[in-house]
Amino acid sequence: MYNRDFASRMGTHPGLLVFIEGTKREAARYIRRIEDIKHLRQTTPQHAPPAKLEIPEDYKSFE
Repeated sequence: MYNRDFASRMGTHPGLLVFIEGTKREAARYIRRIEDIKHLRQTTPQHAPPAKLEIPEDYKSFE
C-alpha cells in the first residue's frame, strides 16, 4: 500500500530532482505526524493483528 501511494505522488518515471523533492515532502509528512502523536493531536495508526503461523506436525517430524 505504501509503495503505491508513494509512486502515485512521484509519477511513472520521475527525474532525480522530482524524486528527491517528493522524498523530502514524505519525510516532512512523517515528522509532522510523529510530532502530532507526541502532542496528542493525532492518534497512532491502527495496524492489523499479527498473523499466527502454525507449522504442521508432519512437517516438524519429517526427516
